[in-house]
Amino acid sequence: MSNAAYWTVPIWLLAGPLAFMLSAWGWLFTTRLWFSRTGRLPWRLMAFLEEAHTRGALRQVGAVYQFRHARLQQQLATIEESTDQSLPSGN
Repeated sequence: MSNAAYWTVPIWLLAGPLAFMLSAWGWLFTTRLWFSRTGRLPWRLMAFLEEAHTRGALRQVGAVYQFRHARLQQQLATIEESTDQSLPSGN
């Protein structure tokens, strides 16, 4: 086995995951993982949005989902604001 072939596999084992994490797909995966683990978004976001649309909670205008009921949107925003205020700031 040549010297170059000997180092090819370890280099790809290190460079492959690093290249993935620095790509757009890597950032998307990391963000989805973070939001799903912290309970801010479901892991299968598009399936969740499609089901909410099917049940009538959301309407779809082009590629955008909108709340059908303004009061529901206000209530969810209020819950999010109160949750954010109760979290420690980290300072």
